[in-house]
Amino acid sequence: MTAINVFVRADAAVIVTDSKAIAPGQPAFDTAKVFPLPHMHMAVATRGPMDALMRVVGAICVGAKNYEEARAFLDQAYGHLGLAGVEIVCAGWGSNGPAAFVVSDLNTAGKVVDIDRALVTPTVSRADFEAFATDPVAGMPALLEQQAAGNDVVGGFMNVTQIGRTV
Repeated sequence: MTAINVFVRADAAVIVTDSKAIAPGQPAFDTAKVFPLPHMHMAVATRGPMDALMRVVGAICVGAKNYEEARAFLDQAYGHLGLAGVEIVCAGWGSNGPAAFVVSDLNTAGKVVDIDRALVTPTVSRADFEAFATDPVAGMPALLEQQAAGNDVVGGFMNVTQIGRTV
C-alpha cells in the first residue's frame, strides 16, 4: 500500500507520498513513489508493484508531451499498458492551471477521473480528513501519520512534489 495524497490549490498541484516499501523476504526499505517530469510540467505517482512507476513514466514520455496529452494518453491507453492493479496519480500544470487526475482498473474502471480538490489514500477518519482540509500544508504530516497508523505498509519519509507555473 502506498499513501498518495493530492491537493490542487489555485497556484499549484501537490502530490505527497510516503516512502515505505516491502519486497518478499526482505526488510522494509524506503523508495521514491513519485517521479517528477519537469519537461512536461507534471509528476506521476503509482500504487502497485515497484517497477510500475518506471513503466508508467516511460509510457507517458513516449505517448505525450505535456500534462494534458498525458491525461488523454492514459485515458485511452491505460488498459493496453499491462498495468492491471496499478493506480496512477498525476498532477501538473495544464492550460487551465494546476490540475490532477487518477486512473486505475480497480477504482476508475481504467478511465481518467479528475481530482478537483483533494485525494487522500488510504482513507482516514472524517475528523482526521477535516483537520487536514483546514490547512493541507500544515496538516499533511499528521495526515500521513494517521495513514501509517492504520496500515503497516505505509510510513517512512514524506515526499512532497509541487507543480506550479514556475515550480
